[in-house]
Amino acid sequence: EVLELGTDKSYALVRYAKAIGDKKRAAMFLRSDLKIAGITLGEHSAIALNAARSLAQARLRDRADAEDGTAQDADKAVRALGTKLRRNGAPTAKLQRKRRGGRFVVRVELDPHEAMELAKRFVGASR
Repeated sequence: EVLELGTDKSYALVRYAKAIGDKKRAAMFLRSDLKIAGITLGEHSAIALNAARSLAQARLRDRADAEDGTAQDADKAVRALGTKLRRNGAPTAKLQRKRRGGRFVVRVELDPHEAMELAKRFVGASR
């Protein structure tokens, strides 16, 4: 059955099953041609299976983050920093919480003129 699928699709299926935490389901997909996201395995490409795996992993991470509060803490920090930046010369600042590796980081987008104003205000003040 694996040979009929091809190595790319078989490997993608195993990675998908691992991501959802149920390795036995991979064998079930092969035996009965069950559906993933409403599409039978034979109709899926390896790229689609990898996308389904990524989505399953993101859902598991979101669930874990919600349970331990780290996402909420990161969001709170993003809001606080955004407020400070906007009040101190960067009214169009855009902030976003991102996950990089196993931790959260904050992405900040600033208008170049606003960035210069902030640099003058904070870097110039420390000299």
